[in-house]
Amino acid sequence: MTDTAGKPRKILAVDDEEDFEPMVRQRMRRDIRAGRYEFVFASNGVEALERLDVLVRPRERAALAADVAAMRERVRSERGSGGRWSVRYMRGGLLDVEFIAQFLQLLHAAEAPEVLAGDSVSVFEAAGARGLVDADAARELAEAAALWRNLEGVIRAAVGARAEGEEAEGAIENLLARSSGKAVLGALVESMRDTAERVARRFDETVAAQAA
Repeated sequence: MTDTAGKPRKILAVDDEEDFEPMVRQRMRRDIRAGRYEFVFASNGVEALERLDVLVRPRERAALAADVAAMRERVRSERGSGGRWSVRYMRGGLLDVEFIAQFLQLLHAAEAPEVLAGDSVSVFEAAGARGLVDADAARELAEAAALWRNLEGVIRAAVGARAEGEEAEGAIENLLARSSGKAVLGALVESMRDTAERVARRFDETVAAQAA
């Protein structure tokens, strides 16, 4: 799979996990060796902005959507969905939010450079303001990005990078219950479930459906 000029498709991958780049390179090694894809990695939005030569090239919507959807499925296959507190890898979690943001950046950067914001919340706010996504979708995705980021920070403080397994999940729930009370913990769990469902639906609408 190459672009119309016979060159490999370039994909910008932004993630602050230390093992993300080697994991993607390992999982995609055959496609990389075959010249189908060329990955550009960044650990944050600032680094991503420095790679404007990748971002501002006009993109074909269906091909880009297919690439992003395929990448998400490969990561899901490699890492799974994690446990109930794995806010990054669960379906509708932080990774899906970031893939939607990157899709919008790659698709619209040429005509709407304001989407090249340094964080996902700002990407969705800019995309909504320009009408690149509807206002409800932009609001939902921005709220989800903020929620998942904040939760990930709390979880890392409680158990480190790993939020899977009964021991880690129990430690997270104990911390949240002690600091906020069981009623608040229950409300948070319900909010997480609703948020994940909304993000999953938005991913399907914004990315997966465009690849068909």
